[in-house]
Amino acid sequence: MHLMSFNRMSGQIRDKNYNHKSISAALDVGTDKIVCIIAKNHNFYDSKKNSTIEIIGIGHNQSKGVRAGNIVDLNAVEDSIRTAIEAAESMAGVTIDQLIVNVSSNNIESAVYEVGVPIHNSQVNNKDVQTALHASYGQELKDDKTKIHTIPLGFSIDGIQGILDPIGMYGQRLNINMHIITTDTGPLRNLNLVVERAHAKISKMIVSPLASAVATLSIDEADLGTICIDMGAGCTSFCLFVDGMLKYADAIPIGGRDVTLDIAKQLSTPIIDAEKLKVLYGGVLSHVYETGDLINIPLVGEGEKQNLIQKVPKPIVADIVRPRVTEIFELIKERLNNISNSLHKDKRIILTGGMSQLTGVDELAAQIFGGPVRRAVPRNFSNDINVNSPIFSTAVGMLIFAQNDNLIIEKLSKEKKVFKNSGYLSDISKWLRDSF
Repeated sequence: MHLMSFNRMSGQIRDKNYNHKSISAALDVGTDKIVCIIAKNHNFYDSKKNSTIEIIGIGHNQSKGVRAGNIVDLNAVEDSIRTAIEAAESMAGVTIDQLIVNVSSNNIESAVYEVGVPIHNSQVNNKDVQTALHASYGQELKDDKTKIHTIPLGFSIDGIQGILDPIGMYGQRLNINMHIITTDTGPLRNLNLVVERAHAKISKMIVSPLASAVATLSIDEADLGTICIDMGAGCTSFCLFVDGMLKYADAIPIGGRDVTLDIAKQLSTPIIDAEKLKVLYGGVLSHVYETGDLINIPLVGEGEKQNLIQKVPKPIVADIVRPRVTEIFELIKERLNNISNSLHKDKRIILTGGMSQLTGVDELAAQIFGGPVRRAVPRNFSNDINVNSPIFSTAVGMLIFAQNDNLIIEKLSKEKKVFKNSGYLSDISKWLRDSF
């Protein structure tokens, strides 16, 4: 039995110099970019040494055919994926057959289920725990939904909460809380289809905010309570960690692409020039720019043919960007408030993803959420390949996720019983801490 109900993840390769279990490959399919990263897992089989990963190949290019995290053009996405994978393979010197892939659409749904079973003979044993787990895994979903993650949050016995390992404890009824993350089935089938058309196979899926959190959060941040916000081009996804456990995940169908379109519309400039303006002057705090400083902006339509330009003050770009970013943060706050009025309070905010690079975005987030804010980049695992940018957080997080998941699978495969010598949730907690 698998701790997280995930399939085995190990990038299969066609190179006799590598063992297939020592290689992982991640594919980040986003609205703005496609990224493929290949990593080698060191000390994978040596329990006496800390297992580490080394990035040995990376390929990334512009994404085409994806809108708000969903595929809208199979052929265009296939070409983008092929290009990214081939570039990563060429750099790594291996050929990848399987990849871990992210789910980044705005159709993510997060729900917690509580399932209870009677305790036989008044003392919890392995059979009681497995009965509770099987009952929780058997929660029925809507026909159009597919389960991505099933994560145990905690056991309780006769109303006493927060029990990590219930085996051996006395009581009458054993309950377990399960966090189940789902998404729409149709988009997942399209994602699987396009990867197969690129001659690869999806071995596992992970929601983007969880991957980004794994790449950027510290252990203390996960324990103390943190909202990780991945500010992508097509959508902004986020997840909540409390006591080291993933408690909620969601996504807003607004991202950096919407900011670019706002600039293009309000300044009547071509989209390509609006994107440049966002990168150069797209902060959210207009006071950082001198009002008297003017920038030249090409005009759309007839202006493109006549090379007509307009001169506007630099702060105008920030004035256009700020309302959209404010809307994103307010929507996240509202989603969390719908669950609990205090859920977002006293939480640290981690910002990552491409749009987290906007000037002043951390100050704006602090104003809206009222807590400490940190802009984060993923940990770097190579001296030669630099992934120290927030645009790579999701891809790097998938590799860390895959590696630690593999280690737990290897451990369990050598044991006859899942719960022998260790508590179920204790192993889950260790998995999370190893990932951070």
